Amino acid sequence: MSHNVYGLSVVTVFWGVGIMSFGLVLQSFVLKFASDATDLAMSLLSSLYNIGIGGGALLGSVVSIHYGLNYIGIIGGVIALFAVVLMMYTVNRKMD
Repeated sequence: MSHNVYGLSVVTVFWGVGIMSFGLVLQSFVLKFASDATDLAMSLLSSLYNIGIGGGALLGSVVSIHYGLNYIGIIGGVIALFAVVLMMYTVNRKMD
């Protein structure tokens, strides 16, 4: 994919739209659930979002130094899978 400029451009656009949509939906939920303290809620959301970005960069650095660049996707996939399982457990627990 990286050898095809057009394919990479399309993937980049979809990635950007996905990240932007995720951020907007997350902000909408935060504002909905914390309607009485929106300033505090949005500052906490921004802080946690940036901690997540920094933590991901730190983890990526540690993985690339100790295991190599080939394992960044594998480790990220394992973490994403764990997050999906945790989310499914949380959603199903609230439904019961």
